[in-house]
Amino acid sequence: MQGEAIPDFEIIYNGFVNNESPASLTSLPTVSTNATSNSQPGQYDIEITGGNSINYSFTRVNGILTITDIPDNTPPVLSTPQDDSDS
Repeated sequence: MQGEAIPDFEIIYNGFVNNESPASLTSLPTVSTNATSNSQPGQYDIEITGGNSINYSFTRVNGILTITDIPDNTPPVLSTPQDDSDS
């Protein structure tokens, strides 16, 4: 939501063999976006870059971050007609 901190992104890996894990990579990929907590509502690219391994090749799938408007939490104003007559 607009005004909130950008969340930490998680990379999900598939395809490791022989009990290997991301720890077996020469360098890990990184995730970034140009969006900030001050960004206007809209969609922003999440980009995965880097990463290296002598045993694996990478297929990077970027994502989309959607920032939504700040909800208007102003309660409705209720009014009742006033009786201007004297009682």
